Amino acid sequence: MAKKSDKKQSKESSMSSPVVASTILASTKSRFCDKSFPKWLSYGVTFLVFPLNMMLMCQALFIYGLVCTNNTILRTIMVVYTGYLVLDRNRCEGHGYPCDRFPFRTLQHWIRNNYLYAMSTAYHPIYLHKTAELPATDTNGNQCRYFFTCHPHGVISVGTWSVFCSDEVGFAKLFPGIEPCVAGIKHAFFVPFFRDWCILAGCVSASKTSLHHILGKRKKSVAINLGGAAESFMTMKNNPVTGHARMKLLMKDRKGFCKVALQIGVSLVPILSLEEQLLFDVIPLPPLLYKLQVFLQKYVFGVAPVLAWGNKWPLMPKRRPINVFVGRPIPCDRNENPSQMDIDTKHTEYCEELTAMFHRCKKTVKGCEDWELELVEHPVKRVLVSAS
Repeated sequence: MAKKSDKKQSKESSMSSPVVASTILASTKSRFCDKSFPKWLSYGVTFLVFPLNMMLMCQALFIYGLVCTNNTILRTIMVVYTGYLVLDRNRCEGHGYPCDRFPFRTLQHWIRNNYLYAMSTAYHPIYLHKTAELPATDTNGNQCRYFFTCHPHGVISVGTWSVFCSDEVGFAKLFPGIEPCVAGIKHAFFVPFFRDWCILAGCVSASKTSLHHILGKRKKSVAINLGGAAESFMTMKNNPVTGHARMKLLMKDRKGFCKVALQIGVSLVPILSLEEQLLFDVIPLPPLLYKLQVFLQKYVFGVAPVLAWGNKWPLMPKRRPINVFVGRPIPCDRNENPSQMDIDTKHTEYCEELTAMFHRCKKTVKGCEDWELELVEHPVKRVLVSAS
């Protein structure tokens, strides 16, 4: 019994303090991280608020109200809402709801500060670390804008979603005065009810129009997962030579973000979520099916049709601590028409800083000290080359 209790205590201590605090400026975590909840409650709440599950539940509710019910009032509401979706389909392009006015201000505050999100972030748990200062205003008193570029994507961006779509992890405490929007795949804004939840939480489409509207016209910061859905295919695998775990990031052919940053003149800020890719086990497919899988993601669905398994359920992440590191800003001088050389130079600078940041941060997280980093291109290119 003594051995079991000692093992349990050592496991709890490693979960509660996996980072050496002396290597970073400041850290924060969810208000429920130090509280214990019954396993069924923690598991159930996380299952409910997990984005993929929310999308399925919202879609099921909409179909039920529109097709399956005999309630005239409910069906009328759904028909009216359908018309609203059609007329309001461009709201995700950086416009959002007027959250500075009632009742949107109250709704946004409730969505970003509710007990469900707090318990969900404590389920993993999720820790946020500041490794550099990000001033909210410049020397002239103007609002500073940042282009937060998050890595890795994983099956679903749990670290990005938890840090930027809610106030529970404590981004506003570490970086007061900075309120970034989250840019995500546009397909998510086609899901009834879920799209309104996301827009109120501060999400926008990841299209070029949306990014220019947020960073340029609204002069706000934005966060985006650069790898996108295709990075879901890139699971953690051991290097056959060294035997160490290797994190693959889809970065070699991703240069559009550098062009946007140069055109608007905003600083790039890399963000790393260590152990994000360990939340799900992605089931590998035979070569022929894998080629079809990659093709469907690139040219048909936009989202990655992966087969993933989490914690006793396909759409439930494993309980692993996620350490989210906010890196140093990389300034970009404004150039409305940057040349390809300018873009390539900035992309090289960014990749060098991202690699250096990875090697700095991995040493502070228990179990990640020997990890390796590899920057790769979109898998569809390798598939096409092998097919030819």
